[in-house]
Amino acid sequence: MQDTCEPNGIGLDKATLDQSASISVVIPSYQRPQSLTKCLEAIDRQTWLPKEVIVVCRTTDADSIEAVRDWELMTRGYQKRLALVAEPGQVAALRMGTYAVTSEIVAYTDDDTIPEPNWLEKIVSYYKDPSVGGVGGRDVIHGLRSLRAASRVGVLTWYGKLIGNHHVGCAGVRKVDVLKGANASFRTCLVQFPKFLRGDGAQVHNEVYVCLRIRRMGYSLIYDPAIQVLHYPGPRYDRGGRGQVVKSAIRDAAFNADVTMLLYLSWPMKVVRSIYNLLLGHRGSPGLFRLLIGCIRGERDILLTFLPTQLGHLDGTIFYFQHHVFNRRTQTSTSWLRKTGERLKEL
Repeated sequence: MQDTCEPNGIGLDKATLDQSASISVVIPSYQRPQSLTKCLEAIDRQTWLPKEVIVVCRTTDADSIEAVRDWELMTRGYQKRLALVAEPGQVAALRMGTYAVTSEIVAYTDDDTIPEPNWLEKIVSYYKDPSVGGVGGRDVIHGLRSLRAASRVGVLTWYGKLIGNHHVGCAGVRKVDVLKGANASFRTCLVQFPKFLRGDGAQVHNEVYVCLRIRRMGYSLIYDPAIQVLHYPGPRYDRGGRGQVVKSAIRDAAFNADVTMLLYLSWPMKVVRSIYNLLLGHRGSPGLFRLLIGCIRGERDILLTFLPTQLGHLDGTIFYFQHHVFNRRTQTSTSWLRKTGERLKEL
């Protein structure tokens, strides 16, 4: 989607929303028809009905398409729509679904979630504040027990580490840097999914790009742990399936995170984050120090993920400089030469 509203109170989409504010729901789905059916049934039970629900399926996913067709037959006072996409990857589905949205607000969830009945009602209430660009909450993950509640959620630290914890957030409503894609909403005019993200399935960190871009535009993102979806993580039918150490998928995830951070962080943070990634890192993205600890502890997953993680960071850095630094300088130089030539002709 292209930008049609500004971060300083200009534009119709920035107006205070009243009780007629419309919201659409986009659900990308792939080969999980039973989970999808439960998710759609939960949308039907919402206390605040959406204007429309758009389910995006792959053209080859006959079972999911059939599940959506059956759901469409059960009318519920809002539009039920099926969109088809041939291109693999979650981003292609999200772009297709977002393009079809006709509401001021768009909410996203996964096909393996069950939103609570007041999910949309709570989300819409926050958009009365024109400075709010996005709203999200907890995805309560089924099967995870004895988890410590986290007070830091969706935070991007000064050294560039992204702290998630959306599934265990507590301590009330707060502003965050990033929302989780399984339970997030935005002003539709602000949403843009890039084409450069790698991966053929989940395409990890796509929501990080959306969120940091909106934050850069001057809007705030709100996390409310009372806005909940129950998350029953289903199988992933891509190279980076859940619980698997797939080197190509790890490299793609590191690339996606690196390019996104380089695009939206200040230059001092860019430098600090690069040093942190190489020398320190953390379990999900190990650097040299974390690799050393992994060797001492015999952590096989750290040993397997170190190299593809670092290669992904390198790929991202090269991509950023090629496409966003050198190209910009070349365009600036070309423009200057053209203007200089025009002035010389006038003499």
